[in-house]
Amino acid sequence: MKALFTATLWSALSSVCTIAVGLVRIKILAMLLGPYGIGVLTQLNSYFRLLNTIPNGLTIGIVKCTAQYNAEDHRALGRLFSTVRMTLLVLAVFVTVLSIVFSHKLAEYLLQDESLYLYVIIGSLGLLFTFLASGQRSFIQGMKEIPRLAKMKIIASVLGIILVIPLVYFWKLNGAILHLSLFALITYVVALVIWKGIRRRRLTELQIGGFDRSVIGQVAKYGLVTVVTLAAMSMTYLIVRIYIGNRLGLEQVGVFHAAFGISARYLPIILGSVSIYLLPHLSGIKDHAIISREMNDSLRLFLILLTPMIVVLLGLREVVILVLFTPEFLPAAELLRYQLAGDFFKGIGYAFGAPLIPMGRLKAFLAFDLSWDILFLALSLTLIPVIGLKGVPVAYATARGVFVAIAYIYQRKTMGFRLTRANVRLLIVSSCAVLVVILAPVGLVTYVGLPLLLALWAVISIKRSEVRQVYLLLASRFKNR
Repeated sequence: MKALFTATLWSALSSVCTIAVGLVRIKILAMLLGPYGIGVLTQLNSYFRLLNTIPNGLTIGIVKCTAQYNAEDHRALGRLFSTVRMTLLVLAVFVTVLSIVFSHKLAEYLLQDESLYLYVIIGSLGLLFTFLASGQRSFIQGMKEIPRLAKMKIIASVLGIILVIPLVYFWKLNGAILHLSLFALITYVVALVIWKGIRRRRLTELQIGGFDRSVIGQVAKYGLVTVVTLAAMSMTYLIVRIYIGNRLGLEQVGVFHAAFGISARYLPIILGSVSIYLLPHLSGIKDHAIISREMNDSLRLFLILLTPMIVVLLGLREVVILVLFTPEFLPAAELLRYQLAGDFFKGIGYAFGAPLIPMGRLKAFLAFDLSWDILFLALSLTLIPVIGLKGVPVAYATARGVFVAIAYIYQRKTMGFRLTRANVRLLIVSSCAVLVVILAPVGLVTYVGLPLLLALWAVISIKRSEVRQVYLLLASRFKNR
């Protein structure tokens, strides 16, 4: 478990830094743009996120092939790099041109105002750099250069916040839209500089060039499944947001984003940090006992990191909204009650579902993800007319809970996966802690009770050996500095 802790620590440190910068960015945008401006940005970001599922989905295939070729065949590694870059460049140009050509229709559909088509065009110009930056990140991750990947994220985030402040202060929403494209450029440049440093240090004799169709086949074997699942999820959220905008108004889209955006900021600290280690590590492993052990280790780490975050965010949800946004966004506090419950289920489900890709069970992975999208969309569209905006996080939590049950049953039947006794106890205690805070009213009693609840949870759940292991790992890192 030491390797898992090490990789997770590096990734978590970068995630904490980038998320801290992101929280500052959210506060600035909320103060200067208000719910309507946040709603417009959310709609555009939802569309661009849908397009970015192409490079982001191929990441798993690129990482897997990079790690494999680096160990076995450097000639194939050079062909992989050049082929992936050319492919991403062509795809980026295609989706950019398509977005510009249909910018009027997209503005009408996304923003309910065709005259805002320039927002679509300006934001689309950053797609080229977003695609290429995703490829560079995948190469770095595949080379298992986790510290440099962490540094890349930190540098890009800091430069991005330095840029966004004057843009939004002087040009408000126009500046925020322009920042989307400029930040993509900054991210690509930083990733390229770090990648060149890795090449000079480890791949001095590597020959990069040529286009190899077989490489595309290898990448697509794993990547296309992820592209489909990410695209389906992005399309699902886009449809839900458009439905909210049409039925409740863009201001309510902004309120929903306040709750959803909090999940999007803190959850990647855990899910992304562990997956950086888990995906390349499980690639090629056939022994079910080893995979089961890694799944139990991942689940335990998820729960140890995720439970305190969710408990604190739930107990202080109104304070969090006021700190990160403005009083106009306070209705999002009630949404967090259900949104964070769904995040808890998502962390558990990720430990059961993420290993399916490196295990080669692509059909099962695709079926699970698409089923979740369909269930979440159906529940959202059903509940919004009945209970309003609250219907979306209720649908999210319900669908995530169903996913956990199905994924666990599948892994148990197909590979004999069993939760360890320690994990069963941790899961029960963590679930009880989250449930207590969900049901408790926000107030002074909740604020005072949070430290006591977390202390009780830690005493019951966490082993002394795990505390010592984390302490020794952190001490060694600081000592090396």
